[in-house]
Amino acid sequence: MTPIPCSGSLPPGEPEVAPPAAGPDGQFAALACGAFLIVDLGASPIIAPHAGYDLVYYERESPAGFISMDWVIVDVCADAACLTAYTILNWGDGLADFNTHIGAVHGPPEADNHTIPLADLWGAWPFQTGVAIDVDAVAPPGVYGWVRIRAPLGGANDPAEVDLIEVLP
Repeated sequence: MTPIPCSGSLPPGEPEVAPPAAGPDGQFAALACGAFLIVDLGASPIIAPHAGYDLVYYERESPAGFISMDWVIVDVCADAACLTAYTILNWGDGLADFNTHIGAVHGPPEADNHTIPLADLWGAWPFQTGVAIDVDAVAPPGVYGWVRIRAPLGGANDPAEVDLIEVLP
């Protein structure tokens, strides 16, 4: 068995899902390198097609006034095991994620821990740490009730940190 090069921390209830959560709260899950987490969107699935952005992935603020965008892969899934999954954000593959609001400005090369000022991110102060994603720009029409978050190996060898997954109306 290959050892996991960085450890993580999954506090109960993290990452949160909005709705019903009101928004990010600064508490976060840290996914160990090479690990993944499947988040159940519950009563708020993503329904594609949908005009505009569909989902917001909230990082944690660090350092103050910025996020350090971790290498992360975010998939939407049509089933709980994510057997039918579509990648909607792959920060770290060196390709711009044009279906996000930061793809053209902050990527490539998509370095691990790339600092992005809060002013360029989605949300409201004091937790303006989100990356808005247009799901149906890369996934076919459907209902997606789960989100899989993966922390790839490599980069700075630190966990991928996520505060909240928000489904936009």
